[in-house]
This record gives sequence, structure tokens and C-alpha cells, in this order.
Amino acid sequence: MTGSRSPLTMIKDFIRSAELAAGDRLPAERDLAEQLNLTRSQVRTAMRQLVDQGLVWRHVGRGTFVAPTLDEKKRDSVIQSINPRELIEARLALEPRNALLAALSASQADLEAMDDALAMQRDAPSLEAFSRWDVELHRIIARATRNTLLHDLYTLISPAGRKHWDTPRQRPLTQERREQAMEEHVRIVDAIRGGEPQIAERQMRLHLEITHRRITSSSYLPVV
Repeated sequence: MTGSRSPLTMIKDFIRSAELAAGDRLPAERDLAEQLNLTRSQVRTAMRQLVDQGLVWRHVGRGTFVAPTLDEKKRDSVIQSINPRELIEARLALEPRNALLAALSASQADLEAMDDALAMQRDAPSLEAFSRWDVELHRIIARATRNTLLHDLYTLISPAGRKHWDTPRQRPLTQERREQAMEEHVRIVDAIRGGEPQIAERQMRLHLEITHRRITSSSYLPVV
């Protein structure tokens, strides 16, 4: 029985009580369900929420791991207060540099994780799943910088990004745009894999400019 606590809260409490640190692997969903007296469906839903909150990350075939975390009150404050223009400026200041550094620092495991995220995004059955793997790919790139602060900064702003993606102003994600986004992601990952930092940086900037133009319906950012 979960009582008044939600499955999400129970798993967060489990992570704290088990003193799991960043990089530690969580038990498999089946084992976690048994330990917490939850159904696997409840655990699976809670895990998706934890991924969305940037508290854990998944590596297909290897498991779910604790992510470096920031103070949750600070995260919530940012999510509630940030506006689309601030988000655009923050992501453009941060993520092209992340791609550049990832091209210099990514390990084989990082590249495999990027390929896994690309495959999951390509086969995503819904817009929600597609967007979730989009966020995960960008987070893996941030992790591949080997800079904990840069990873934490991405973790901080990525939930805010999803909040604005859900606003009514968003243009529909057409099949054409979905395929275009996949092509942009592949070009970014290819540049990182090839150790081409300037190309990776440029491809990430172009991707973000196109994405945010669609989200905000704004001419604030020129696509160059």
C-alpha cells in the first residue's frame, strides 16, 4: 500500500534512503516494484517523471542511473518564472558550446547512449515520447562535456523548456518537422562522433534556432 505517498515520492525517498549518488544505478523496475510494493506500471510512470525532471537518466540496455541534481526549490522557481525569450537565450548560450565540448570529450559509452536515444526517438510512437527522447539526447550531450556544471545547467533549464513546448502557441509538430528534427540530431551526433567541434557547435545552434522559431512563432532569432 502506498498510503498518501505517490509512487514518484516513494521512489525519490528510496533514492535518498539508499544514499544513491550521481552515476549510481537504480534497481530494475521489477525489483523496485517488489521492494516498494508498487505495480510495474506505477514504477514505469514514475521513472518517466523522474527522467523529465532530470533526476535520473536511462541508458538503453544498461539501466537507469541517478543524475547530478540541483536544489529542487531552485529548479521549481526557474521553471515557474522563466519566459520563452529567456529560455531561447539560455539554450543558445549553453547548448552549442555543449556540443563543441562533447566533440572533444565524448566517450564511446556517450556515443552509444546518443545512438540509443536517436533510435528511441526515431521509433517513438507518440509526440510525448518523441519529445522525451529529444530532451534525453540533449542531456546526454551535456553529460558528454565532462563538465558537471554544464550538465547541471542543462538539467535546470530543460524542464522549463518542456513547459513552454506545451503552450497553445506551439506550432504542430508535423511529420515533416519530426523528420527534419531527426536529421538535425543525426548531423549533431555525427559531428560529435567525428571529433569536429566547430561543426557540432554550428549544427546545434542551427537546430535550436529552427526549433525555437517553430515553438515561439517568432522572428526573434534569424536562421543562419
